[in-house]
Amino acid sequence: MTDQFWQTLRYILIGIGMFLAGRGIIPAEHVATLVDSIINIGPGLVALGVAIWGLVVKKGTATVPASTAARPDVPTVSAATGAVTS
Repeated sequence: MTDQFWQTLRYILIGIGMFLAGRGIIPAEHVATLVDSIINIGPGLVALGVAIWGLVVKKGTATVPASTAARPDVPTVSAATGAVTS
């Protein structure tokens, strides 16, 4: 993602943090630290979400027996590229 995206996200989070500080929910001096922490933790949470989604999608799938996969009329999918061969 571009630097402009991250800068815009940071300003939005600072605005939300200052709103919360104005309400007395969090101290104003912690806003910048919290925003930086959220921006640093965000990509890790996205990666974790992708990993969990990959496990959920694969749950319940079974491998095809070798005898079935060897038949010329059965298309196969490459586990590495996802390409389908007939």
